[in-house]
Amino acid sequence: MPIELTPTETEDIRYRISLRCDLDSEVSSNRMKWFTPTGKQEEFISAVGKGDCFIYIFSASNANGKTALMANILGAFIFGSPDNPYLSSGILKSFPYPKRARIVSTPKNIEEIGAIQTEIKKWWPKDKYEAKKNGRTFDSEYKAGDWIIDVMSYEQDSSEFESVTLGCAIFDEPPPARILYATIARMRRGGVILIFMTPLDNGGELLEDLTVKDDVTVDGESVGKVHVTYAEIEDVCKQHGVRGFLEHKDIMQMLSFYDPEEVDARAKGKPVHLTGRIYGDFENKSPYVVDDFVVPDDWSRVCIIDPHDGIPFAITWAAVDKTGQIWIYDEFPFDDLEKCHSTNLTIPDYGRIIREKEQRDVMSLRILDPYFGNKRYANTGKTVKAELNDLGFDFVDGDTSGLDLGHKRVREMLKYQKAYPVSGVNHPRLHIFSRCRNHWRSMLRYKRKITKSGEVKDKLTLDETYKHCCDNIRHLAMYPNLYSLQKNESDLKYRVVGDMKDVRFSDDDEDDLHSVAYQRATGNR
Repeated sequence: MPIELTPTETEDIRYRISLRCDLDSEVSSNRMKWFTPTGKQEEFISAVGKGDCFIYIFSASNANGKTALMANILGAFIFGSPDNPYLSSGILKSFPYPKRARIVSTPKNIEEIGAIQTEIKKWWPKDKYEAKKNGRTFDSEYKAGDWIIDVMSYEQDSSEFESVTLGCAIFDEPPPARILYATIARMRRGGVILIFMTPLDNGGELLEDLTVKDDVTVDGESVGKVHVTYAEIEDVCKQHGVRGFLEHKDIMQMLSFYDPEEVDARAKGKPVHLTGRIYGDFENKSPYVVDDFVVPDDWSRVCIIDPHDGIPFAITWAAVDKTGQIWIYDEFPFDDLEKCHSTNLTIPDYGRIIREKEQRDVMSLRILDPYFGNKRYANTGKTVKAELNDLGFDFVDGDTSGLDLGHKRVREMLKYQKAYPVSGVNHPRLHIFSRCRNHWRSMLRYKRKITKSGEVKDKLTLDETYKHCCDNIRHLAMYPNLYSLQKNESDLKYRVVGDMKDVRFSDDDEDDLHSVAYQRATGNR
C-alpha cells in the first residue's frame, strides 16, 4: 500500500533532492576542491609544496592513487585550489616556473580511455581547459590560460623531447634514462620533475641512480635535491592507514596472489630491480666494495678488455695478491658505461688510454674477450687482438668454457662466512675499489631478462646493460691458476701497503701482508 505524504513532507523531499543535485553538480564541475589525500599522499603533497627539491618521487604500491595524486598536484599548479587546504601551499599556490608542463607515460596509460586521460577529466575543473588531439588518437595537448601541457609516450624518439623549455615534467611509471635526461635539459629556467611509480623492472635502478648522486652546492645552497616518498598498500587501508579507502580483507586477498618476487614493489612501493640477479650474494656494496688504497708493488697486475663496436671498450685493471684474491682497482670508461650509447674511439685511442693509466706499472697478464676480440675488421683485415698487439699489448683470449661455469666461479669468490665479522681471515676473494663505479654497479645489477609474464624466468637470457664489466671479472676468475702470476721474491722483502712504506715481512708472515692490506682497504671493518 503506497505511503501517503503530506504536502510539507513532499516539499521537504524535493528540497533535499535539489540540494543533492546542486552538490553533485558542484563536485563534478571541480572535484579538486573535494580531493582528500591519504596520509602518504598528503606527505608527498607537502614536500612538493615546499619546492626545495628538483625531483620528487612517489614510489608506491598498487592501489595508492598515484594517477589521481598526479592529476591533482598538476591541477593545483595550473588552476590553483584555494578552497582545498591540502593543495594551497607554497608552489602549489603560486607556481614560480615557466607555465609549460609535460606528462609522459606508457602508450596504454595515455590513450583516450587510459588512466591519465581519465583522471584529468575526472578532477580538473570543467570548462577551464581545452583538450586537443593534434592528429593523434588521444588528447595530446591541454591548454588552460597561460599553461600548455603536452602528453607524450615513452615510445617516442628522445629527439622529440628536446627544444621546448619546461617548468614541470611528470612521469607516470619509471622513465627510460634517455628520456629523463633529455627532459632535465629542458629545465633551463628552473622547474620540478615529478615521478609516480610502482618500482618494478628498472624503477629501482632509477631510484638508486637519482638518490646516490653527489650533492651540488651553489652559493651555499644545495641544488638538484631528490625527495622520495614510499607508500605501502596498508597506507590506503581503512583500518590501518590515514584516510584510507580499502578494506583490510580486500588488501590481504590481493597480496595472497602477488608474485613473491614482486610483492615488495606491489605491496610496499620498494624496488625489485635486483630480481633475477646473477650474483645474488652481491646484494650490498659491503663487504665487496672497499676504500681505495695504493696497490702493493709486488701484487700481480692484470688488464682485461671487453671490446665493442657501438660503445666504448670496457677495460678492467685488477691486482692479484699473494693468496690469489682479486682486487679491481681501476676501470674505463670513467663515466657510467650504461649511459654510453656511442663512441668514436679507435684502437690507437685505446692504446693511449691504457698507457696513460698504466704508466710504469708492469702487467703480468692481459686478457681479451675472445669473441669480439677475434673479430676481423674488413678495412684492415686484422682482428682487435692483432691491432692491439701491433701497439705493443700482448693479449690472450679469455674464457670460452661458457657463462654458467664462469658465473659459478665468480660466485665462489664472493662467498665468506656471513655469520661472523669480516676480517683478514674471513672475507670474500673478490674486492672492488669504491672508485670503480661501473664494476660494483654491474655486479649489483647484472641479471637475467625477466618479462612481466615471467616467460623467461627459467632460462638464462641476460640483460646486456651491465654485462660488460662482469664479463671481464669472469674472464679473470676463470684464468687457470692465478697463483702462477706471482713474482719471484727474496726471503726478506720490503713492500708498500696502502700509504705505509718500508714495512718488512718475511715468508713466514705471508698472511700478515694480506691482513694489513685488507684492513686498510676496508677501514678495519
